[in-house]
Amino acid sequence: IHLSVILLQMYYHGEPIEVTVHINNNTSKVVKKIKLCVDQITNVVLYQLDKYAKRVCSEEPNDTVAPNSTFTKVYSLTPTLEDNRQKRGLALDGKLKHQDTNLASSTMFREGQDKEVLGIIVSYLFKVKVIVSRAGEVSVEVPFYLMHPKPSEVLKTL
Repeated sequence: IHLSVILLQMYYHGEPIEVTVHINNNTSKVVKKIKLCVDQITNVVLYQLDKYAKRVCSEEPNDTVAPNSTFTKVYSLTPTLEDNRQKRGLALDGKLKHQDTNLASSTMFREGQDKEVLGIIVSYLFKVKVIVSRAGEVSVEVPFYLMHPKPSEVLKTL
């Protein structure tokens, strides 16, 4: 089985994350399930190395892939704070009960920069897992940035 995933490097809060999933199933087995999810990874590097992974969005479509066939489809997931308000341990931008609060934006840093200075590092992973009948699973993880748009870009849309 060959699994490839294509998505943009950067998305804005509230924007759908569109991902193209391509599966080349050159086996005699059926791909019976496809699982898609977005995880927020938070590294606390202030005092010790704590790492937290929280699922902020997921989907399990009813798509299958027949033996010796190919499959391509574009899926769309939108991670929002509204869907995750009851979860504990998420990194957020803003105040907990404020309207403008979002999931935390990805931390951007330069190569060679001391990460301990940043304190908390937030990143996001898009994960795709395919489960094959009586043969196991294949998965891929693709990092991406989740950010606020630049103020000038917000003004252009108003």
